[in-house]
Formats: sequence, C-alpha cells, structure tokens
Amino acid sequence: MQAVENGQVQPEIVKDLLISKTGSTYHDQQMTFKNIPSYADHCRLDWYVPAERSFTVDGNGQAIVSLVEEDGTLKELALSNFENWPTAPGEHTHLITSTPCKEVLKFRLSLNPKEGDGQISLVQNSNTGWYVTYTVSC
Repeated sequence: MQAVENGQVQPEIVKDLLISKTGSTYHDQQMTFKNIPSYADHCRLDWYVPAERSFTVDGNGQAIVSLVEEDGTLKELALSNFENWPTAPGEHTHLITSTPCKEVLKFRLSLNPKEGDGQISLVQNSNTGWYVTYTVSC
C-alpha cells in the first residue's frame, strides 16, 4: 500500500491500512496487485480479519473504493461501510467489489467526504488484510 496525501501518491510502501479525513485534509491509500494471470477473467477485491485483530473506526467509517485507471483517473466501484466491523465478533471475509481483471490492478481507498471526518485503521499481516481472487472461464 502507498499513502495518498491530498491526492498525491507517496513513494513509500506502507503495510497497514490507515485512511482518514480531517477538514479538507485527506489521507487515502492505494494498493497494487501485480502478476494477475492474463487469462484471469473477473477479479474480486476482499478483506479478511480473524477473531483477534487490530481494527478501529473513529467517526466516519465509510470508504470509497475506486479503481485507478492506467491514466491515473479514478473509477468509483464501491462504497463500503466499516463502522460496525471492528466490534463484530469472530472472523470475517468480506467482498468489497469486483472488476474485470488486468495483470496489474490498483485500488484507491478514501473516506466518503459526504459523511464528515473520521479514520479507519486496520493492521495487516499474514492473517489479516486485503486480497484479490479471480475466476477463469473454460
């Protein structure tokens, strides 16, 4: 993942999800999935959290999920509400959106500006986080 500060992608790679909005200041994140097979048809973006996790939402917990097109424009795909997930018991796998596959897929996560200030934080590791799956037509 890369931080996106007020629309500018930062060069450093970060491990955990942290998106926020305070006033007119936005901290978004962009994730890149590479080496998706050229024969893959349809890709799904999901997230998974085990029963024990570090996942918080403060205020606005609605995330806009956009596909970053090759020219850098954003195509909004989904609005995902994380507000109740940190306190939901047990493990969870959650479909966020799906899109036609490409060998490289980039997604941008940002807070819904219509819902005010807030922050979503999810510590990612080998058991927790975002992933892409795909289907293949026969």
